[in-house]
Amino acid sequence: MGYRAQVPPEAARFFGQGAPHPIVNEVFVPGRGWKRGPHVLPNGLSLGRVQHISRSLARKLRAAGVTGVNLRSGIRQADFDIKELTR
Repeated sequence: MGYRAQVPPEAARFFGQGAPHPIVNEVFVPGRGWKRGPHVLPNGLSLGRVQHISRSLARKLRAAGVTGVNLRSGIRQADFDIKELTR
C-alpha cells in the first residue's frame, strides 16, 4: 500500500479537486532567482525528479530558503508563496 501526499488546501482550491496532483515546476530562492530542476538547494534537498507538492515538502523547501514555488497541474501553472502552502 502506497502513500499519496495530500495537496495543500491553497493549491487544491486553485487547481480544483479533479485536477492531477500538482508538481513543483520551479522554485524561487532570493538572490538566486527562479530555478528549475534538476537543482540542489543549499541544505542539500534535491529537486532532481518530479516532486508532488505536499505540506511536508513545502516545509522542507521553506527550510532550504525557498520563498516561492511554481506549481503545474495538467496544463495549468501558478506561482504560490511558500507561506500559502505551509498553512
